[in-house]
Amino acid sequence: MRAFFTSFIVLIVLGAAAVAGGAWWEDNYFAQPGPAPAQTILVITPGSGLNRIAAALTEAGVVGNGLLFRVGVMRRGRTAQLKAGEYAFPAHASEAQVTDMLVAHRTLEHRLTIAEGLTSDAAVALIKADPVLTGDVPVVPEGSLLPETYLFERGTTRAELLARIHKAQGALLGLRLHLQQDHVAPCA
Repeated sequence: MRAFFTSFIVLIVLGAAAVAGGAWWEDNYFAQPGPAPAQTILVITPGSGLNRIAAALTEAGVVGNGLLFRVGVMRRGRTAQLKAGEYAFPAHASEAQVTDMLVAHRTLEHRLTIAEGLTSDAAVALIKADPVLTGDVPVVPEGSLLPETYLFERGTTRAELLARIHKAQGALLGLRLHLQQDHVAPCA
């Protein structure tokens, strides 16, 4: 009976050592540089689960092994935190860095610059021509768009961007009006 008990304890110790060793190996693997030799741009579509995300990352060469990526994400309890979007993964990003980017939603930002002096029609033409924006352009009154550089994500609609631009113009005009009223000297 004592030999059985000793054997049982040895098996438990060996099993615990194997689990600890596996966890240590996985921690190192998750943090080591990834295989991508250059920046990789990848779109993670809305509704993608961990399996689809891991497959897309593996196919794009961002991670070396989709199964190990899934294990690492699940082990860290981040499965439900991954977010869709367009990402620019840096060269040799580790699986830990990739996971952090997906959780923090550090997506690729696109730029559109409306130069000062452009008419609203010219600004709308720029917005219509942008290949990343989607949807139609609503009617835009002249003088209602603030010249500025605007950042947006893939999937942003033209109407959403125009609403932001119009709101920025309204805020600026409201600020200018407010400043002018505060600096008007009282009549004597």
